[in-house]
Amino acid sequence: MIQKMLGKILEELENPKQHHGLYMNKDDTPEEAEKNVVDYFFRYLYKAPAKVLVVGTGLDLLPKRLMEKGFEYTGISKDKTVIKKSKKRFPDAEFLHTDLKELETEMKYDIIIFRESADQGSFSSLFEKAGSLLTEGGRILVMDTFSGNKQNPRNMKKFVNTAKKEGFALNHVEDLSSLILPDIEYKRYLIRTYRDRITKKLGITSEQIDEVTDRLKETEKRFRNKKLSYVFMELQKTETKERKANEESGMVESLAAEMVPAIKEKEKGRKKRALLLTLIPLTHVGGIEKINQNIADLLHDHGWEVDARCTADIQEEALSKYLLGTDTALFECLAFAGVLDWKSYDLVVSNNNAGGACHPTEKTKVVAISHGIFSGVGKEVEHAFPGVFPPHVLSLKNITEEISYSNKSGLIAVSQQVSDELLELFGQKSHVVVNGFEFERFRNVKSELREKYAIPKEALVAIYAGRLDPVQKRSDITIELARLFPDIYWVFATDKVDPRYKQYKNIIVILSVPYEEMPALYAGVDFAMQLSSYEGFSNFAMETIATKIPMISTKTGIIDEVYMGTPLEPLLIEQDMSHEVILKRAAQKVTLLRESYPFYKKASEELYETAKETFSLKAWREKMTRILGL
Repeated sequence: MIQKMLGKILEELENPKQHHGLYMNKDDTPEEAEKNVVDYFFRYLYKAPAKVLVVGTGLDLLPKRLMEKGFEYTGISKDKTVIKKSKKRFPDAEFLHTDLKELETEMKYDIIIFRESADQGSFSSLFEKAGSLLTEGGRILVMDTFSGNKQNPRNMKKFVNTAKKEGFALNHVEDLSSLILPDIEYKRYLIRTYRDRITKKLGITSEQIDEVTDRLKETEKRFRNKKLSYVFMELQKTETKERKANEESGMVESLAAEMVPAIKEKEKGRKKRALLLTLIPLTHVGGIEKINQNIADLLHDHGWEVDARCTADIQEEALSKYLLGTDTALFECLAFAGVLDWKSYDLVVSNNNAGGACHPTEKTKVVAISHGIFSGVGKEVEHAFPGVFPPHVLSLKNITEEISYSNKSGLIAVSQQVSDELLELFGQKSHVVVNGFEFERFRNVKSELREKYAIPKEALVAIYAGRLDPVQKRSDITIELARLFPDIYWVFATDKVDPRYKQYKNIIVILSVPYEEMPALYAGVDFAMQLSSYEGFSNFAMETIATKIPMISTKTGIIDEVYMGTPLEPLLIEQDMSHEVILKRAAQKVTLLRESYPFYKKASEELYETAKETFSLKAWREKMTRILGL
């Protein structure tokens, strides 16, 4: 029932792939993860021509790729909708509305693929039927979830032992569990983000959505604890002598042993373990999540095991410990330390308040990363926007930040500005490690923005990228600039719609742009607008530098440090809490930029050459390696 609801939800969110994707690289999108699965299968498909039977065929890339390579494709499924859509999409393939047990055919197949479809009755009946359908030497490729529990019907060792009894040898087995965890996190993120849409359009209750997300959460936990494993196997119909030799190889016993955490912990020379604590999942495309994904990659390269936890992962546990009803900042600071077994790790990395109460122990090193200090700007924001941050909230945030940046093995600031604030406000010295950036991602990118939105070739186009936030981001001032400069087109790549957008024909709103599509978006604009009251670093600023476009910005975050002393410095705006003052200054800067655009464009191109060295991912990795003591 829950699995059906998940399928219904994902289809509504235009993400009908219920199968897991393989996230081979940190920047893989769900589409790339799906392609990785097909590529993985092709390692074991050898060359066409060959007849392939796919049990539980779906609306994925496999039929298309197999037919392109010259394979004869037959897909079976009990889902009438899937069969109907598949026949329409791939008229040259054969699709049958049946399951394996009921399949009646005289055809012999060279390969049978089970992608998350090995639940075809008993294991014995599955292999008996598969054996009758395969040619001599034919192979079975399985990619599915198995349990390490001997009592579980989907026990992996039982699956392989049954295969051997039915005349199959195990050629290859590999645990892919770590590669599907981002897929589970992504599905949970989708459901949380579009919760209202799901309840309204599908008639699914809030309680039912909670059941689905709880199941996903529990599944992820079981994969991390090795109680479940996502496994690929290649099995071959073969002779008894070969089976006996294969049984002696111990491949299954070796993998099954890894599924028992207690055994793994006791092994000599175990890998070091790290825990990364953030507010939202690493699958999110924000700056903090990108940094932590880079840290995870760095640790993996040094042979570490890495776990990542966000607040959504611990809310249920925190509720049982009476922390969920507390102030947000206090919850972020205390909940991780109060709920997770963080002391069992060799390294804990906290981010801002997330995990702030974790402290070094004899075994555990705790490194805090500050991406920005609230205490320095909170009082000024409250003065400008009364009621946003009442006195008790300001006091709590100040206390939690002091806890978060004190008593740590190491303290990292993402910019010199943040480092200065840590010293001034809390007396804490820090290492300045500016965020590493993938400049190559933004090179030689073409944009269809102007064609798509019929923007005149000679018109200037500005971009605002980030959440719609009138307090920190001052998004409302940028909207007013659109009114003051009707001849400039203003692109808002943001998270929601402001009613005022409709008043201006020169505003283009693009919601929830995937990170991989941002380079093409930037390639279609002429300059950027950032009027934030505060930024610790600002990935938005780095993206404009990588795209070689000038940015008009208040003096905050990394853009202030980079632009100072360069020809682009006149585009910086002195900070002020007055809405009217910032609007007036921003309008002056727009006029300045428009009148001398070729000059500032050239200056941006020249700045790129020095910035790509200073902010390279390579430089970041080298410095972070030293600080973390890897």
